[in-house]
Amino acid sequence: MHNSFVAEEFIKLMMLSMQGDTGFVPARNGACLCKQEFAALYTVEAVVVTSSGLGRFRTLLEDAAENSRYDENNRRIMRTYVVIPVEEQEDGLYSHISGEAFTEELKETKKICDSNGFLCEIAVADFINGDCHVIGGKRLGNKTVQRSIETFISENADTSEGEETTVEEKLARQREKIRAERRQVGIIREKRLFDPGVALIIINVAIFVIGFILETKQGYDPFVKWGIQDNYLIRQGEVWRLFTSMFLHADAAHLTGNMLMLLYLGRITLRYYTNREFFGIYFVSGLVGNILSFFFTDYLSLGASGAIMGLGGMLIYRMFAGKNAKQFRLAGNYAVMAIMVAFNLFYGLFAVGEQIDNFGHFGGFFGGFAVAWCIEKIRSRKERSAQ
Repeated sequence: MHNSFVAEEFIKLMMLSMQGDTGFVPARNGACLCKQEFAALYTVEAVVVTSSGLGRFRTLLEDAAENSRYDENNRRIMRTYVVIPVEEQEDGLYSHISGEAFTEELKETKKICDSNGFLCEIAVADFINGDCHVIGGKRLGNKTVQRSIETFISENADTSEGEETTVEEKLARQREKIRAERRQVGIIREKRLFDPGVALIIINVAIFVIGFILETKQGYDPFVKWGIQDNYLIRQGEVWRLFTSMFLHADAAHLTGNMLMLLYLGRITLRYYTNREFFGIYFVSGLVGNILSFFFTDYLSLGASGAIMGLGGMLIYRMFAGKNAKQFRLAGNYAVMAIMVAFNLFYGLFAVGEQIDNFGHFGGFFGGFAVAWCIEKIRSRKERSAQ
């Protein structure tokens, strides 16, 4: 690439490249990327720094570190600063310079940040030597970010022969790459008259509240009486109980736990599936779980857990077995939800003295996994037919 460049465009190119490689999302007009992981917020910011401006950058960073001592929220943010050493030219253009001197200067700043408990990492992107120098360490804490920076430096390092591709052309290519990856992930732009996940929550809560009121007045809940999964009565022909039991809950804690999982998993599912596909995953998973429970258990069962675990099965399939699993993982921060799904699945295997319908849970999970696989195959077949 040409040695002279516009700093703003170059930073945009770097941020776009990292966004596509890491799954971080843009903030502050794209000048900074961020990603929530568990209880911490990770941010990445590229900064063009001239030799004359290095002292000012150090002062700003050291002041921020000093001020962070009085703000507990700052201790939950891990910041990564990617310093791009440059020299200012005429007409607002810049050129790359070696980062060796910057590396030495920034070591003291990193020590001051560490002493103040200011969580930050500083990487010097040396486009002259094609290196990435991490201040105070060999590598960044986030390996994905490290690889992305190294790849970007390698692809854009200044050489004597330098390619003729302009920053504007690379920006256009990178934007198209990100759009293509989003299409691969399959984010749905369907216009929805209602949110099916919220609708299911309202129905479940309404049935529970009405049932509680009727039980207070009559001494029993008619919904539970006529809708619970009673395997003996199902064998007598009351097969509707395999479906109706999905809308019943034992108590407020049972209902609250399930509805919170439905809310979070529903929001994830509806990013990638239509309303019809969402209901397909939900109800097929619930029925598969209840059918397994029917064959392998002999106690009364109720709850939306099997159907909700089906949404979890969809999530795990898309994260690890789907056609574009890597792009899906980068498209959203789903690690926490995946852990919660796994915990709910295996908790029942080790819980002592509790009647947990493990067949319903695992049946629902694998039902959702299978339905997600089927939907992917159907979509692929439609795409091939349309070509």
